[in-house]
Amino acid sequence: MTERLAGRWWNGRYGIARRDIWLFEVDGIWRVDARQGKDDAKTWHGHLDNEADAVVDTTKATSKTAKPLPPSDLKGEAFAEWARITAFLEVGHIESIDHAALVVYCSAWAMFDAARKAFETHGPLMVGRDGGLVKNPSAQIMNDAAKIMLSYEAKFGFTPRDRINLGISTNHPEAGNSLEDNLAAL
Repeated sequence: MTERLAGRWWNGRYGIARRDIWLFEVDGIWRVDARQGKDDAKTWHGHLDNEADAVVDTTKATSKTAKPLPPSDLKGEAFAEWARITAFLEVGHIESIDHAALVVYCSAWAMFDAARKAFETHGPLMVGRDGGLVKNPSAQIMNDAAKIMLSYEAKFGFTPRDRINLGISTNHPEAGNSLEDNLAAL
């Protein structure tokens, strides 16, 4: 196993605002390691199949907007929602301080999605403890999670109306073709 450091970036800040990014190539697999905060801060690791994906990932990670990295314990559907959301949030409209709000939103989405799947499987009514039909508890879980998600949507501009109210454009620049192109654009 041969590990090659292909690049390292630092945002020039210290303390909790510090961001370090490392790009490694290990036997044809690309890995992006990122750390936000001091030396004892948690790190994030992403494994990618090709250099192009690694470049896009590194470019996002070295963004001047300081988009927050997902917590290491964010898994499954919550992690997938984090990746989807942070990829499309407008430059300048998300910062590291938004970390907790994003965790809450993504966790609510994961709860909603799990409850939705259970609701689809079991339907609106289920057999209760006494053998009679009762309302599927997944409906209430979906309702509670939806309320949480709706309360956070406006803060990040997830609907067209919210984007207009926040002055957010829906145009997103395309990533460059090489690591050098992407880093030069920073």
